[in-house]
Amino acid sequence: MNPKSASTLIWAAAFVTILGLSVMSPGAQFLSCIVAAALAIIPTLFGSKKPRITGGIMLAITLVLAYQGYPAFKKEGEDYRKRVEVLSAQSLAPQPVK
Repeated sequence: MNPKSASTLIWAAAFVTILGLSVMSPGAQFLSCIVAAALAIIPTLFGSKKPRITGGIMLAITLVLAYQGYPAFKKEGEDYRKRVEVLSAQSLAPQPVK
């Protein structure tokens, strides 16, 4: 793998990780960690020595952040499903005639 390509992927993973940490939505944070891990895994597997080590460190960081953010991501999804159920039950209820 070209060392410049490996370096670019590592920097992209770092940028996506920082961007994800600045977002308030747990879903977006979790998704950004997964994208960053996907970007970091390529230099980890196919890079030369220095990009492989740096990519491995970046991969470990993103996986730890994704692991820590998963409960909030799951809770946000459950809360959304509950809101949708309540709203759909209200919209399907018969409305009083005026």
